[in-house]
Order: sequence, then structure tokens, then C-alpha cells
Amino acid sequence: MPDIKQITVALSRENLQLCTLPLQVNWYCPRCGAPRGDIMQTQIPMGRESLTVDFWVNPCGHHDNYRAMVSEAMTNGLNRRLQQVLNTYLKRGLVEDSYTG
Repeated sequence: MPDIKQITVALSRENLQLCTLPLQVNWYCPRCGAPRGDIMQTQIPMGRESLTVDFWVNPCGHHDNYRAMVSEAMTNGLNRRLQQVLNTYLKRGLVEDSYTG
């Protein structure tokens, strides 16, 4: 059974603010199949507030980015509502088109 993790990634809005999106992904590198690194959290400052997002460093040396993670999550069958949510955000102008994968 694959190792599945939930991560929180940042998405850019049209007004240059950020929002977060939780994703479920298979926890292995899509390039070589090795396990991804341990999930850690960081803060992205937004004026007086900040967003908490996840990051990790893959031991295999391959790099993941949030855009790739959204693309992966849209096709892995673990995020049934993701496409609907992103389409809603896009229609409202809340997410840049480049994040649709």
C-alpha cells in the first residue's frame, strides 16, 4: 500500500496575496520512486499575518515544487474535489491560471 500524506501548499492569488490548499499525495518521488523527505512547516509572511505551509527535502535529491504537487494531486485520484475547488478559485480570480497544472 502506498504511503499517502496530506500537505499544505501555497497558491498565488491575482492580487499577489497567497492562499493555502491541502493536498493528498503519494509520498514517493515521482522521478525515482524513493520516499520523499520528512514534512516540516514554515511560515510565509503576509503583512501582519502569515500562512503556514509544508515543505520537505527529498533524500534522493530530486526537487518538488508546489505547482508540480498540485498537478500530481489533480491526477492521483486522492483529491476528488481538487479540480472543482481550483476551477471555482479560477472563476473567482483567486488563483493564477499557471497553478492548474
